[in-house]
Amino acid sequence: MNLMNAKSETIRILMVEDLPTDAELSEREVRRVLPRSEFLWVETQEDYLTALEVYHPEIILSDYKLPLFDGLAALKLALVRAPDTPFIIITGSMNEETAVECMKAGAWDYVIKEHIKRLGPVVVSCLVQKSLRLERKRAEEDLKEKYMELERFHKVTVGRELRMIDLKQEVNALLKAAGQAEKYKIVNAT
Repeated sequence: MNLMNAKSETIRILMVEDLPTDAELSEREVRRVLPRSEFLWVETQEDYLTALEVYHPEIILSDYKLPLFDGLAALKLALVRAPDTPFIIITGSMNEETAVECMKAGAWDYVIKEHIKRLGPVVVSCLVQKSLRLERKRAEEDLKEKYMELERFHKVTVGRELRMIDLKQEVNALLKAAGQAEKYKIVNAT
């Protein structure tokens, strides 16, 4: 996905946030770079799970701390139910340890709320990463399929060649039994 496609396509964004003002700020920053974005805002685990199943977001933005739910729990659920969906943690305060914990847990990126202007570019970057990952995944699947096809062909070809060697050995044995010279020279027939 390039930036031009992202700007012209409608991007479904699931936002896990409990504060309307923070949700509005995040939405505003994303719309600066992706004006045709569509947002769904949830704040409970139940609504989040429903949104993953029904809304099929292309990216997830989640606050780190919520009263009834938290960003790490949302991340873990996303990794199981929507593993190819970029997940960005947004937090009011994050120390380096927490950021590392989120990234190790599978978050694609994080944005500190006091630097919310980073959110738009981070979202675009994650969408580009998603596109590249999906391309690589498709290429790996194609490669695996071609390899399996080559293996099948190899087995058939080797099987035919081994059968040809057996037939040549049988012809040679029959010729020898008839007192005639062998017709086929077979090298390394074992």
